[in-house]
Amino acid sequence: VQFRGLTLYGAPAERVPTLEEALALETGARPLLLDIKEDNAPVRAALARALARQAGERAIWLGVRSEAQARALRAFAPRAPQVAFIRRPREIESFARAGVEAIRLHARWLSAEPRLAARVRSAGARLLVVLENNDPRTRESALAASPDALLADDVVALFAALKRDSAKPPIP
Repeated sequence: VQFRGLTLYGAPAERVPTLEEALALETGARPLLLDIKEDNAPVRAALARALARQAGERAIWLGVRSEAQARALRAFAPRAPQVAFIRRPREIESFARAGVEAIRLHARWLSAEPRLAARVRSAGARLLVVLENNDPRTRESALAASPDALLADDVVALFAALKRDSAKPPIP
């Protein structure tokens, strides 16, 4: 199976790298998160080969989208930590039972229901929060949940906002 890089729709200058290109990127000690959107034999085989070549060099996390996918990928890559990209909060416990190490929540979900972070931790998983559009209200909810990691669509804007927020005097 040959995997090719993709061009992002509406962004001709940006290209999504192939698996091999992503693994070749120099990220230092930072982990790499691979979002596994499809789960089939060729993808699992390519992933297993790539992970074997990277063994011990750095942490490579696998993003999974179903409990069945989590179990299937665990058989292929037993030491690779997994992040559940859940579609709705009611899936927290079922993904935890499937053995994922972390669960991704949307910041807007935490704004509506702050107890979701406690559910993730009670289930024994780490908490990753995705910030969409760098919205200040959802960013505050995400930070209040003390996540283990933040995923952002615009990291530069997130760092700028955090720097601005840290410069503001505390509310008495």
